[in-house]
Amino acid sequence: MRAGVFAAVVLGALALAGCHRGGPKPPPPRPQTVTSGSSLQVSAPFVIPRNAAGVYFQDAALRATPDLKRELPYCFFQLGPATTAARTIGPQAFTVTGVEYDEQAEGAAGGFGSITYLNLQSGPQPGPQRLACMLPGEASAPRFMTPAEISGALGGYFNLTVAP
Repeated sequence: MRAGVFAAVVLGALALAGCHRGGPKPPPPRPQTVTSGSSLQVSAPFVIPRNAAGVYFQDAALRATPDLKRELPYCFFQLGPATTAARTIGPQAFTVTGVEYDEQAEGAAGGFGSITYLNLQSGPQPGPQRLACMLPGEASAPRFMTPAEISGALGGYFNLTVAP
């Protein structure tokens, strides 16, 4: 009788162990860098002023160079060469074709920091298409902006989707 009870207990434990699949799997980790093939979607229109190649974004707002706070990260969106007319940039998608880094760059707001350059492509636009994002800080300890920090600087003007 004892052997029968023991066998039943062992079989029951094995059956329960076979049914147990563990807890839910954690989501895959989010990349800490932007990769080629990522997309940058313009979600709210903005204007590049005449005689300017691009505009600055910082703390979810469009900024002029003198208004940049040198202690906060910011991005410069460049779309081709400067033109004599203002350009309205409406909803469109850009693909990241390459990423470059400079850990000892001088920023537009003064000071030095680490810059992440996202080379962009969207249709037959003339000249460079680029998003340069700077994280102020000492060159002795370079740290480049994460996708979340880039999105924080760009605010509601762009949606960044990082390619795996």
